[in-house]
Amino acid sequence: MVASLEGAPAEEKLPSKSSVSLSSLINRYQWLVLAAIVSSLGFVPSTLATLSKLGFAHLVHAVFAIGWIVVLSVQLHFLKRGCYRNHRYLGWLSLPVFAGMVVSAAYLLWLTAVAAFEQGAIFRQVYWVDFVLLPASVSFFVLGLVNIRKMPLHAGYMCMTAVVLIPPGLGRLIYVIFLYPLGLPLAWFFELMAVLMLGMAAAIGIAEKWRLPPVRWTFVLLLITFITSYWVESHAWLQNLVREYFYLSATSAH
Repeated sequence: MVASLEGAPAEEKLPSKSSVSLSSLINRYQWLVLAAIVSSLGFVPSTLATLSKLGFAHLVHAVFAIGWIVVLSVQLHFLKRGCYRNHRYLGWLSLPVFAGMVVSAAYLLWLTAVAAFEQGAIFRQVYWVDFVLLPASVSFFVLGLVNIRKMPLHAGYMCMTAVVLIPPGLGRLIYVIFLYPLGLPLAWFFELMAVLMLGMAAAIGIAEKWRLPPVRWTFVLLLITFITSYWVESHAWLQNLVREYFYLSATSAH
């Protein structure tokens, strides 16, 4: 997060229609960042199993994604302690970290498109979620910069960029610790992941009484994304379009 405040109490920057303190907002956003950290554990089994075959692009993305989670955690700590000068400096220094995360994620989406659409319906749904949430994360980041002097909005939008990091790992985590041990179908993880993601956003929204737009936009976005994923999963023409376009693009790039 980038901040331009150095000594002014953050609570004075709250929107007039909200009576929620910045401290309580930070506490809730810390749980969201913690969810991103925990969900990243879902990558551990698959990473260990395929470490020797893991491509450089995956490693680069992992470094930037972990780096961005660390940045968000430290920035929330600075805000909670009132260290606005440190918050501002780290914010500007962390711009390349977010850019690296986005660029590496976009490259992986391009790289894995054909495989995702050919592996089955559930993989097409997961791909769609990533495809929508990545540009949404960029939009949240830009809105965070636009609201740089309105700390609750700034912090909210910046923390919502962590939402894009949760679904991929969370789905794997659900499968590894719940579905696989019980012998349940792989496809069930998607609905469970959707419920948990919407539940997290709703919990923050309810606690804020839906007064601040970052979580409102996030909840609506998640709801629309999960619903439309079933449309993507069932349309053969879209599958053919992705297969032909991305295959030709990948072929011409080599």
